[in-house]
Amino acid sequence: MNCKKLFEPFTLNGMYLRNRIVMGPIGTGFAGEDHLPTGRMADYYGAPSRRDVSPSSAAG
Repeated sequence: MNCKKLFEPFTLNGMYLRNRIVMGPIGTGFAGEDHLPTGRMADYYGAPSRRDVSPSSAAG
């Protein structure tokens, strides 16, 4: 299987992307009892962004 294109940069809706690898939505349960963000959430979502990954969150 040839996966070369997976690692090639491209532009999507005017946004330059370095590759075609994505991280799917995730639900962590790290919000507080009041459903507001916590420091744990900041740490969790900050880690992938330091590796040029933009995480999204699943609603729920």
